[in-house]
Amino acid sequence: MTSHTKSPHPPFEPDPARPFRLLRACPVYEETPLPEVRGASGRPVLVKDERGRMGLGAFKALGGVYAVAELISEAWSAAGGADLQPEGFLEPEVKEFARAMTFVCASAGNHGMAVAAGARIFGANARIHLAGSVPESFANRLTAKGAQVVRSGAVYDDAVAAALRDSEETGAILLADGSWPGY
Repeated sequence: MTSHTKSPHPPFEPDPARPFRLLRACPVYEETPLPEVRGASGRPVLVKDERGRMGLGAFKALGGVYAVAELISEAWSAAGGADLQPEGFLEPEVKEFARAMTFVCASAGNHGMAVAAGARIFGANARIHLAGSVPESFANRLTAKGAQVVRSGAVYDDAVAAALRDSEETGAILLADGSWPGY
């Protein structure tokens, strides 16, 4: 794109303080422990231990939770609500508003768990498409987080296609963890 061409999309201007404020207000947020261990050289090494992150066992947990919150905030504002401050997400009227929203995605692991957790925390619904190859134990973990699990095809790409169709057919909000040409 040349400097003379205008983008149809607003500029991406990340504000790292925004997700931090939201996560600090989240009732299940905790700082990641940094235990010190001895490296192969015998020198101390700090290890970022994400296994306990929000009870999800994955470093990707925060991104999906934050994405759900941002999409709820955008919908709330579009419906005429005031800008949501972090504590506002847990207000009864905001959770009631979010209850009408369903987030859908395909997953083979971390992303689906994060979307399910975000939906549960903020009062929304989650529907996660899993390929037949994903272990039932993972499907059970998603169900325990309140998500509806849908088995969609044999491989991950089948689940992605099913999540996209689901979104188009039901109006659920597709929260993909990837992108592709034209998307």
